[in-house]
Amino acid sequence: MSRLFAPLLALTLTGMLAACADLDTVPASAAPAQVAWGAPAPASAAMLQASAPAPAEPAASEAGTTMEPIVIRGNDRVVAPPAVKFAGPAKGASTALKFESAPVSEVVKVVLGDLLKVDYVVHPPLNGTITLTTRQAVSPDRALLLLESALQASGVVMARDAHGTYHVGSPEALKGIVSVPVLAEPGKPLPPGYGTVIIPLEYLGAGEMANILRPMVASDAIVRVDTLRNILVMRGTRAEAEGWLDLVKTFDVNLLRGMSVGVFPLKYTSAADVETALRLLSSGTAAGAAPAAGASGQA
Repeated sequence: MSRLFAPLLALTLTGMLAACADLDTVPASAAPAQVAWGAPAPASAAMLQASAPAPAEPAASEAGTTMEPIVIRGNDRVVAPPAVKFAGPAKGASTALKFESAPVSEVVKVVLGDLLKVDYVVHPPLNGTITLTTRQAVSPDRALLLLESALQASGVVMARDAHGTYHVGSPEALKGIVSVPVLAEPGKPLPPGYGTVIIPLEYLGAGEMANILRPMVASDAIVRVDTLRNILVMRGTRAEAEGWLDLVKTFDVNLLRGMSVGVFPLKYTSAADVETALRLLSSGTAAGAAPAAGASGQA
């Protein structure tokens, strides 16, 4: 009995070991997933692929295309024109003027009231006398310009408001009178009277132009230097403003247009060597270094 039990036990152990070896060789992917009790069933591969987010489209640079530049052009206007525009020079018959030490108020009455027939207001006191004489008949606009100059010599100014009324008085008396600002434009005459002139600049900076004008104008002539809009705001008579505009036209020019540019292709040397040589020649370093070298050799 014992002889039969020993072989049977050996066969049983051999079969159990073979079964364990087969279990070890099963791949991990074939093993059934362990699902907890009450948990939802695992999703299939097709369901996972459908629910996955779509890949983002490549950017324009990744796709090989570049964006075109966008330019939004403006109208080149940095200041709005005044609502009230100058109607033009005064018109009428020419008249000769002759005043010898006449009171200021009398001259104002004759020129503004009798000759030009415009509305005017006198802000007293008007002290002093005026001597104004013309050799021949002058136009109404010329007579108005001469009156401005004569009044300025007596410390009196004349301003024109938005309604076209002229105000005559001292600068302190006319501080409350707001004259219509004038935008200086090429080829257009300035209106008569003491007021504000807006001078736009094209090539020269407003700060640099103000530095040029300051030694040649009154201390209170420059009201504002607007570097953002590149404009000057000045206050004075028409004769003064016309002189300022002449100075601005003299300096506000295109500097590059007055310069010459040369392009020279090089054959035997580099651009850096030529640049160094030109800088030495223009600065005078080479000329100054030669005598020094000779002096050291003689020593």
